[in-house]
Amino acid sequence: MNTKKQNNPKKSNNHRSNPVRIVRKQLKLTQAELAERLSVEPNYISMIETGQRAITKNIAVKLHDISPPGTRLEWILGNDKYQNDTEESAAMDAAFAASLPEIEKYGEAQMMIIKKAAQAAGFNFEIRKTDKTACYCFTDSNGADVELNVDSMLEMISDISDYAAFRVNRTIKKKYNQSRVKIEM
Repeated sequence: MNTKKQNNPKKSNNHRSNPVRIVRKQLKLTQAELAERLSVEPNYISMIETGQRAITKNIAVKLHDISPPGTRLEWILGNDKYQNDTEESAAMDAAFAASLPEIEKYGEAQMMIIKKAAQAAGFNFEIRKTDKTACYCFTDSNGADVELNVDSMLEMISDISDYAAFRVNRTIKKKYNQSRVKIEM
């Protein structure tokens, strides 16, 4: 007979990141002290922290009530990856900042060209933060928004650059041909 203990498929190998454990540590409580405050057995807290048991909504609400200010109930329940709004905001800021270099590499001058072209077409142009990245927003005179993601914006910048290169080439060739005619005369 096999006496080896079988692994519980629900058991988490990363119990140090368990929300119950994190909140308990933030409150500087032992498992027994937290269990007493939540009116549960200490071994229940241990089982939740090690992933052997899932936290119930009732216990999560009780824990939420004694958690540090700003702690999200959904995070305690395991349905949100951010403990509080500050963490989420920092993650959004990082994602936004990470998306800007792709656009910024084209430079301020091209952004000004896009802004002027948008205005000539009757739109206001601005860069806004969204959940995960930057949003390039064009607003018409009625307040309706058209939002472009990074890929669409890069495509527009590429199109504008191609057209600008065409115009520069055409203008230079025209001027070059005019100067050649003057010299040959």
